[in-house]
Amino acid sequence: MMDAITTATMGMRMNAVSFQKSAVRVVQQPVTPVPKAGLKTEATDITAEIINLKIAEIGYAANATVIRTAGDMSKTLLDILI
Repeated sequence: MMDAITTATMGMRMNAVSFQKSAVRVVQQPVTPVPKAGLKTEATDITAEIINLKIAEIGYAANATVIRTAGDMSKTLLDILI
């Protein structure tokens, strides 16, 4: 069960990093992009970033459920053995 908890913890960290990166890209997006002469502006796809935020949120919650379930299973096992 420790492998499940370790894997879920690593997954939560990865989801948190992904969430943070998407959030930063959304926040740094200019309100009204004004292209400068001769320069191409690379706009962030806000819709894709919001989807990435939701995916990270769902992944984080799923990993938290794995940890909670592993803890419940450990408790049940200990209750049976004692």
